[in-house]
Amino acid sequence: MANLYLVTGATGHLGNTIIQKLLQKGCHVRGLALPSDQTPPFQSPNMELIRGDLRDIQSLIALFKDTDENTVLIHTAAILSAAPKFEHLVYDINVNGTEQLLRMCIMHHTKKFIYVSSSHAIPITNTIIKESNQFNADALETIFAKTKAIASRLVLDYGAKGLDACILQPSGMLGPGDYGTGHLTQLIMDFMNHKTTIDVKGGYDFVDVRDVADAVISSINNGISGESYLCTNQYYEVQQLFQMLQKITGRKPAKTMVPMWFSKLMVYFHQNYRNPFLQPPLTTSYELYSIPEKITFSHQKAKKQLHYTPRPIEETLLDTAQWLVCHHMVQPRPLGCKI
Repeated sequence: MANLYLVTGATGHLGNTIIQKLLQKGCHVRGLALPSDQTPPFQSPNMELIRGDLRDIQSLIALFKDTDENTVLIHTAAILSAAPKFEHLVYDINVNGTEQLLRMCIMHHTKKFIYVSSSHAIPITNTIIKESNQFNADALETIFAKTKAIASRLVLDYGAKGLDACILQPSGMLGPGDYGTGHLTQLIMDFMNHKTTIDVKGGYDFVDVRDVADAVISSINNGISGESYLCTNQYYEVQQLFQMLQKITGRKPAKTMVPMWFSKLMVYFHQNYRNPFLQPPLTTSYELYSIPEKITFSHQKAKKQLHYTPRPIEETLLDTAQWLVCHHMVQPRPLGCKI
């Protein structure tokens, strides 16, 4: 085991989940989070939280203080954006911030660098999608996907220079512990709070954040340098998720099916012609990016090398709904609710 684990994006959904699991193992953890980020209840003497920014070298100096060759860095921090155009902030965090961390790891002789990329960094094809060490940003549509691909290439380049580094690429993550209420958690909250009135036709590969966290921790000892691992589950229609949530919560799913072309058009106008008097789009732009035609990912490499075993999504939805109720993030449960 390492003497110290550094985790960026410490208050994010995945970062927080990884940290909680490491703390349960008795590990010493130092996390990096923005000053504005909501802080989960890190109640452990083994946890230190640094407030800072990947773009601020002073933050990184504080993060790497007293580290040695037994330190492991887990990089989960990123900015999500479904915009097709270039965004300086997204590039600065997702690419330049990653390279700053890579340089610091080389400087401090860090034991291992684990980079959490995304399944979006792989171009969608008509066949079963597998890992590739050839990341082509030009083949991708959104700035988020492009920056994740560029950063993944940087990680491999530094790995070729001698840094022990591997990449994990999760799909759409669901599960308890999302204090920041990301897009997919918000989708469940809206459903449980009776705010979901439409249902976008389509789906994506959804995976439990706890299973991804287990894969990240497994990659510390089992991940091969220079390799990438897809941490996915299986494709689900959004309508299927709503039907499962109906059984769990007693809330009826939306009956109005909105075609993808119309939803994309609404998001286009929302992004390019913002008006404070307009209602939010039918669904967020990131959710739309997560809902292409049916695709299939293969996580066989992660299963074989990282002992990765994703749980059924029904279990994920039940645990998420229970967590939201326990943390008073949704309305009181309706009659017939199973949680």
